[in-house]
Amino acid sequence: MLNALALGRRTKAGLLTLAALTFADASPASATESQEAKFNKILSQADTAYGEYLAGQCVTCHAPTGAAQGIPHIHGLPDVYLVQTLLEYKAGIEGRTNQAMVNIAKNLSEEEVGSLAKYFSEQTDNQ
Repeated sequence: MLNALALGRRTKAGLLTLAALTFADASPASATESQEAKFNKILSQADTAYGEYLAGQCVTCHAPTGAAQGIPHIHGLPDVYLVQTLLEYKAGIEGRTNQAMVNIAKNLSEEEVGSLAKYFSEQTDNQ
């Protein structure tokens, strides 16, 4: 999987395409439309204030000032990438095997995934 920092520089459309191809069992065109619709639905339910509340558990490991001890920095990453990543952990996608993240993500609702993604995407490096 691509480095999160490299993904942070990609456009939203590019992330949607990448996510669609990641989960795709169908052709890229139909998968992109399907995945884009799913991400838009999840993000449309997002509540930034709720995401901030939920983030209290996340920042225990994901420090706002940068990556530490192999734990990636997630503040300021695109919301679409964060949704994709949490859904990959939730689904047990190969390569997303950190047991702590799997345990957390599998219990998140779509509203919680969207709210966390929206909250963290709006944060800067030092918030």
